[in-house]
Amino acid sequence: MAETLQARIKDYILARRLRPGDLLPNEPTLMAELGVGRHPLREAIKGLQAIGIVTIRPGTGTFVADLTFDALEAGVGFMLSRAVAEQDFQRIGKTLQVREAIEIGLTRRVFDQVTHDQLDHLSALVDEMTRRAEADEKLGEVDFAFHLALYETLDNPLVTELISVFFRTMETTKEWDGYRPPDPMERAGWHRDLVQALRDGDTDAYGAAMAVHFASIDDEFPTGPA
Repeated sequence: MAETLQARIKDYILARRLRPGDLLPNEPTLMAELGVGRHPLREAIKGLQAIGIVTIRPGTGTFVADLTFDALEAGVGFMLSRAVAEQDFQRIGKTLQVREAIEIGLTRRVFDQVTHDQLDHLSALVDEMTRRAEADEKLGEVDFAFHLALYETLDNPLVTELISVFFRTMETTKEWDGYRPPDPMERAGWHRDLVQALRDGDTDAYGAAMAVHFASIDDEFPTGPA
């Protein structure tokens, strides 16, 4: 019942072309238009809020939300936390495969749209990774910034948000004793190879560098039974 009513409310939003930030009708109006009672309506609205379709502002009303990947991030994060607890290494590997497919699939677009200024910015991030590696400092923050900068060339917020989801959720997989962190200098080197391939306009070298990058990430996690 709740899921069916949620679908009807989503259809209601689409049919009326309500945009993010638009206010939904008040509760009595929705009850009348949808032919439902107060309790099922409230439960359905709460469910839609949980998945990021609407936002409830007490004392003000219910608004169409800006769509984000928050619900996806929560689900993937929990899945990976459970994979760590159960030592389900195949599930972690399959999650990495999805990220790899996305990043390699964007290769042509990155080559078509990257600018010299963006390449210089990527190079500066690699230099910072190298500096941190030499100083035995953590690279994660700069690694994350590198991949965001790489795909900001596409001017597609959905891509950068999705990449962010994978980065943030994969952090949970590094919390058990079997995790094997990569050599920091090698990690910086993978990224330097990507930038050089972009400068050279060499898609084959870029693909090879990306393959090495993901193979090395895969090696960070022990193999074992699913």
